[in-house]
Amino acid sequence: MFLNELSRELGTAYINLLVEFALVDDKVEEQEKELIERALKEMNMENFDLEEVSHEETINIIKNAGGRIINIVFFELTRVALADAEYEMSEVRFLDDLAEELSISRVKRFQMADYFYKHSEYDEGDIESQESAKIEAQAFLN
Repeated sequence: MFLNELSRELGTAYINLLVEFALVDDKVEEQEKELIERALKEMNMENFDLEEVSHEETINIIKNAGGRIINIVFFELTRVALADAEYEMSEVRFLDDLAEELSISRVKRFQMADYFYKHSEYDEGDIESQESAKIEAQAFLN
């Protein structure tokens, strides 16, 4: 929803985190694959070649981008975590650790998760619903 705001460098960092996250439970679900493809498309990176970048370097790139970008990255990863309706403990630990690394407050994490419980996937065919959902998300991304 907000990935188009990421620069190419930030998009690469996000995709690296996304792949790391998708592999954390040793299986990549079909919905996770679809969300990875969707993320690449949203960022105009369909022909992306994964670059080997350390987790620490990825985190530093994201942290240096500022609060809104940090929130967008975590928001979009939360979307992926909740996409298959199965929130594995390994995924919980990954997001908990990431939240700590990125200084995402517990309140903000709950706001993001709550958003996806209310809007599992906003209705892309309904412009009003899409805009309403986007406005709601903007409130905790800034």
